[in-house]
Amino acid sequence: MGRPLDICMPKNEGQKSKKKAVTKKKTAPKKPTTKKRVAKKGYAGSGNIWTPISGGTFGGGFDPTQQEVPTPVDLLCAYEDVVFACTNRIAQGVAEAATSFKLVVATGHADSRPNSTTKALRTTDRKWIEKNHKNRVRKAVSVEEVVDHPALDLLDTPNPLYSWSKLVELTTEYMCLVGSAFIFKGRNDLGQVRELWVLPSHLVQIEPDEKTGAIAGYKFKSGTTEELHKPSDVIHIRYTADPLDPHTSFGISPLRSIWQRFSLLRQEQGSWLSVLRNMAFPSLLASPPDNETWTPQQAERIEKQLNERFRWGNQGGVWAVQDSTKVSPLSTPPKDVAALNMYEQIRESVAQAYNVPLPMLDMADTSFVTADVTRRNFQEYCLVPILNTIFETLSHDLLPARMWLAADNIVQRDEVFELQKSTALFQGGITWLNEAREEQGYDPVPDGNKFFFELMETGTPSAQTFTTSYTGGRFKRKGYKSTVPDATALVEVLKSLYARLGQDVISRLKHANAIHTKSFFPVADWKDEIVRELVPVLRLYVEEGGSAVLGEIGGALKVLPVNKLDDAVQRAALAFADSTLSTTTLSVEDAVKATREAIQSGLGQGEANAELSKRVGAIFEDLTETRAMLIAETESSRAKHAGELLAIDESGVTAMKKWLPDNMACDLCRELARKGGVPLDQPFATKGIGPYARIDHPPGHPGCRCSLQYEFE
Repeated sequence: MGRPLDICMPKNEGQKSKKKAVTKKKTAPKKPTTKKRVAKKGYAGSGNIWTPISGGTFGGGFDPTQQEVPTPVDLLCAYEDVVFACTNRIAQGVAEAATSFKLVVATGHADSRPNSTTKALRTTDRKWIEKNHKNRVRKAVSVEEVVDHPALDLLDTPNPLYSWSKLVELTTEYMCLVGSAFIFKGRNDLGQVRELWVLPSHLVQIEPDEKTGAIAGYKFKSGTTEELHKPSDVIHIRYTADPLDPHTSFGISPLRSIWQRFSLLRQEQGSWLSVLRNMAFPSLLASPPDNETWTPQQAERIEKQLNERFRWGNQGGVWAVQDSTKVSPLSTPPKDVAALNMYEQIRESVAQAYNVPLPMLDMADTSFVTADVTRRNFQEYCLVPILNTIFETLSHDLLPARMWLAADNIVQRDEVFELQKSTALFQGGITWLNEAREEQGYDPVPDGNKFFFELMETGTPSAQTFTTSYTGGRFKRKGYKSTVPDATALVEVLKSLYARLGQDVISRLKHANAIHTKSFFPVADWKDEIVRELVPVLRLYVEEGGSAVLGEIGGALKVLPVNKLDDAVQRAALAFADSTLSTTTLSVEDAVKATREAIQSGLGQGEANAELSKRVGAIFEDLTETRAMLIAETESSRAKHAGELLAIDESGVTAMKKWLPDNMACDLCRELARKGGVPLDQPFATKGIGPYARIDHPPGHPGCRCSLQYEFE
């Protein structure tokens, strides 16, 4: 749970046990920590501020396998070469992305309206948040953006020295190098958080509680001065937790994960640097011709001449040879070639550890297309996880439980693909004009809440969504094969319906006896709601099927009669509502029955209500997450084929229908296919009772992918 109103309320309530654990240690009298002292200690403290300080189990020495464990100072001193290139790119990228975020609040059935000013989220933002914060929006009735809150003021100006983006940049650097970043909360006299300061990680030591094993405090040391901060005053953000000590230790950074290989590279570079500084490796070899020798005086004179002429940058000069001399340059020995190869391998290891694509380190050799793909991969697999970690930790430590910081989608869009997708949905009658404009980042226009075919005044969805074109006059063919429609539009409607129905039922559980299911399941109310939601989208599928068939038949009839169309859509929606509510009621009643049996076995009333809520929640979660697609495919097929039969009947054409089984068809569908041609007004079969007992057309069962073949006479 987050700490509610951490920014707006004193932090001394409910934390006496933690305070007691912290004050057990004897320390010097604590002085008020001000922004000036924190800034001074972090960057210009007196004494040796590079004193290695270990936190928890991390820092110096050797691990159980006798491998060197680096201290935070070791890791910070490695901020060079390829490590600098990777870390700097990441820190700057995360800092830039962090400037675009939203403070979001979720309101459930039992929650009151937030006191802060809010506004509705844009459709694209809402979808992004619902996709990436499912655990927070699962039980929410509404999700809104908060535009006026003390947290926004705090994040806009964390402290007088640096901005929000600089705070995030420093935090990211310490996470990527040391594995942990520490943010100190500066409070006013009322205990409210008014400033945020990044503490240098190498000056922080985690103090565990010997009894509980939890964190008792954070020791901040600079030179000879130490201060012990309560856990509630420090935000600890780890790159990733240490599996050996996930609670009271530093995190593990990418650099630490490859420290042994990186140390080998530094040792090799140090050795090579010593060779260069000592000039221990010559670049030229002067020797006498074959079968000749030099006296010591000749050799000394020639060596002196060569050094004077060509050493320290005097390359390219003319040398008049006085003695018979053979001069040859020395090539790079195999050992140094191997060292160069090792550098490339370790460079690749560092980039992989940081999730930085190698082309980003070699942009000169990267084409535009490769750079575009590389940038998206870098954003999605490197920047987004770090940004989410920072935002989740800050939300947990600074905000109430139902508020959180949500980063915008920073992954660069494939604009060509997104435009094609948006255009196809608009022309297919799935989205309105304003919805398509919003997807592309444009403002709505007056009278833009209309479908494409309404704007074009055709009365039907665009022909681009069908496999056949509109025709007139005579018959174009003697037969027509139907197709299974795309169920995407219906899936979204069903998911929304099931989610709201589940929230309604579970909220009523809190005010009802768990034994009386009818007291919290409003069947009549939800029947009207389901019909109202389904009619518009089912109408599209009925129109799609009818228009496609009429286009093949030709003749005077171009569109389905409105009254017949409305009647068919209404009947389809009512049948679906009856079927859905009936099966859902049975599922809930089964859950109640199981709860009754548990009560008879000794389960208490309070435990029974909790158990029933859990069972009912699982029912609607299955409907929303799993069965919505299956049901949408079934009902979209049912509506489309109903529209086809209605169109043929209204056109006055005599036709026979044949069942065309799918490649994965079941025995029932194959049996229907073996019947051959059936008159339009006769069913293929009648199975059981209920609204779907009469099988006039596909689907024959949930998930059926069969279609029809029409033969016109």
